[in-house]
Amino acid sequence: MGRFHGTKAHFSVQAAFLFVALSGIPTISSAQSGGFSGIQPVSVYDPLFGPSTQFPLGQHWIHTTKVDYAWTLVGYDHVNPPPVDFNNPNTTIAIIDSGIDINHFEFDDGPGGSKIHPDSTSRFQYPSGGGVLFCPCHIDVLPESAPPEDTYPLLDAAPHGTILSGVATSYVNGGGMAGICWECDVLAVRVFAVATIGICGENPPPRTECIPTNQSITRAIRHAAGWNGTGYNPQPRARIISLSLNGPDFTYIDCDGNDLQDAVNEAYAQGCVVIIAAGNTNSSNACSEDGETCETVGSFQEGSISDGIAIMPNTITVGGTFVSGHTWHCWSKINPPLSNFDDCCPAPDGTDWCDLYYPQPWPVGAEVDRLPVLSVVAPMEDMFSTWADGVEGESNEDFDTFVDGTSIVPPQIAGIVALMLKADPELTFEEVKHILEVTATDITCAPATVGYDKYTGFGLVNARAAVEYVLKQGLPADWNGDGDIGPIDPVMYVADYAAGDPMTDLDLDTTQTTDDMTIFIDSYTNGGN
Repeated sequence: MGRFHGTKAHFSVQAAFLFVALSGIPTISSAQSGGFSGIQPVSVYDPLFGPSTQFPLGQHWIHTTKVDYAWTLVGYDHVNPPPVDFNNPNTTIAIIDSGIDINHFEFDDGPGGSKIHPDSTSRFQYPSGGGVLFCPCHIDVLPESAPPEDTYPLLDAAPHGTILSGVATSYVNGGGMAGICWECDVLAVRVFAVATIGICGENPPPRTECIPTNQSITRAIRHAAGWNGTGYNPQPRARIISLSLNGPDFTYIDCDGNDLQDAVNEAYAQGCVVIIAAGNTNSSNACSEDGETCETVGSFQEGSISDGIAIMPNTITVGGTFVSGHTWHCWSKINPPLSNFDDCCPAPDGTDWCDLYYPQPWPVGAEVDRLPVLSVVAPMEDMFSTWADGVEGESNEDFDTFVDGTSIVPPQIAGIVALMLKADPELTFEEVKHILEVTATDITCAPATVGYDKYTGFGLVNARAAVEYVLKQGLPADWNGDGDIGPIDPVMYVADYAAGDPMTDLDLDTTQTTDDMTIFIDSYTNGGN
């Protein structure tokens, strides 16, 4: 994944420049061993964190994506987990989904009490849904003012929003599982729900359903981004927005734009990082069952990403991999062919929306006939999380497994982004996306290839490397992360630069130049100040 584009001679000139610039600078303190290379992962005492009778693999995704090392880097201590701060949008994750089990102890048993943001709400389109078994969405049955209780278990369906919230934000309280971001709260924005009563026709069905629509998703994104009814607040309610849903009303590129696209762009302008699932395809029994080899079983039909949110430029689209992270998961959709967008690329007015959405140059290795939508991947199989019973005021079914799918990936990435923002709250959307991509671990098992590919994007997200990159940007002078600034740091920086380590690109312009060295030298010369 290196990005060094210079010749050896070019590097020699820059290296000489660096050492000359450093000559005569006094040693600030002697470098010690350890630092980033010596960090140890955090293991929490929650009983479901490791293997258990109920969940033999434990929270395997934490280890696979190296989140347990990122916890160390941001200073998390399971004995004294950080408190929730509803006023900090950097630690608020908006889960736009089916709501949340409001009384679950993983969201209501820690320092400061509840993790559920007080602005959690519902955003419905009235009427929507309905059909043979359901009455349409109706304000008298499912008012937006009601608590966003996750009611889908009433249909014997998975409590989707509760599941995602648990992966991202569960308390470290010694009672169950550990969320990726310990101090994060959930802004639950419910856009689909059911009720056990109906109000349509003479013989009404016993249930009313609200389904996600273009309108409800648009309103939910704006709510998370800080919309107050007449304009946007100075800061968003949640800087991180996680979406694991799609629908027929928001697919493909709309050549003329639409409200949903406007909402995403407004959230971007508010500083939000919108993360969206690539989506699931119907292929089955087609990939290595254990996820440890490159073998495939039979054949599979590739499904292309079609969700309009996933195709928008100001979003991070994420897909799925196996438990180990070594192999692509064949149920995860892949980059869409450009032929899907013939009406827009170019559009009748001559505007090429594909170039507007993804201007050249595209990632090295990206297929020229496919839109390079996919960013990174994370585990999507053999997962478990918080469960709900669908009844407000109760929480009797605490944890369970659920069907594999890419829905579980956005909350993982959302939690990792929150850890990055803890290391540097000023990171922009572009910086977050770039760091996630250049620090990802490449997946090369067929059908994936070395480097960027349509199946896995840049590869498996690596929380440790992403947070380390952020920390190195903040204090380049302490390059080895041992807490001291000494002569070993410039030696290690030059060595990493020569090896093409993307972390040496300190100005995040995707290339290594003397500008990056100047940033390092200035930091070193000033003692890290």
